[in-house]
Amino acid sequence: MPYRRLTDGPVSLCGLIGNPVSQSISPQIHNAAFKTKHIQYVYLSFKVEPKDLATAVHGLKTLGVVGFNVTIPHKVTIIAALDMLEGDAIQASAVNTVVVRKKRLVGFNTDVEGFLSPLKRRHVNLKGSHSVVLGSGGAARACILGLTRASARKISVVARNTDKAENILSVLPSQPRVERVVVPLKGNEVKTTIKDADILVNATPVGMDPRQEISVVDCDVILSNQVVYDLVYKPIKTLLLKRAESAGAIVIPGYEMLVDQAAASFKIWTGLDAPRKTMIDQAISSLSGDNA
Repeated sequence: MPYRRLTDGPVSLCGLIGNPVSQSISPQIHNAAFKTKHIQYVYLSFKVEPKDLATAVHGLKTLGVVGFNVTIPHKVTIIAALDMLEGDAIQASAVNTVVVRKKRLVGFNTDVEGFLSPLKRRHVNLKGSHSVVLGSGGAARACILGLTRASARKISVVARNTDKAENILSVLPSQPRVERVVVPLKGNEVKTTIKDADILVNATPVGMDPRQEISVVDCDVILSNQVVYDLVYKPIKTLLLKRAESAGAIVIPGYEMLVDQAAASFKIWTGLDAPRKTMIDQAISSLSGDNA
């Protein structure tokens, strides 16, 4: 996204590292927010291969960045390149936001807050719920941690790699009254698990543009009394959300989490409250412009 300075003064740099990053609308969202707040910041995206992660992080620090976001596939491996963790990053063992403080790289996780905020706005009662999380990556960690903290009755993690999912559950903080189980994606138990769910969360990239015609699970099992939350934000309405909406379920599009976690990152970097309406409007505009 082209960036036009508001003045001729110095510009503070923020950014995104991951692979891929070409589909990300984070630059548009953050640059719109910076402009609204009249601050001299710019946000750029950088494609970084796993083998180049340490070098890239060192380069960003050397350039004097204020901070940066971290996306797939670096949310866990980035920790080794940081000086310390704070907040939810400690419990999630995953980082999506880094800030430079006195030449030290500090990792945060704003995905937990970003995940929970859209549910809170809809007054979804998580306490005592049966929540099903599809996936076992960095985003799934944030969802599981948030649902555990909200005292869900049961959290079922549906994953292709069950060993990876079991490992995540073993390292994330637990609560005595929250049952957490792993369900193999390829098995007879999946349909029954989803039918029994109050909340279904897709924390996988399945359904993302350009493969919009697929869903990670059979959409025919979705019921009208459920909440279906897809973290995929491009397209705005995935196949999973379209089918859930047709079934009468409450649906939550992924761009809401994207904006809410971005707003939390914005405050970490700038110390200012994020202009959430500007960020939401920009997200919808960017996605609609891509024929999402």
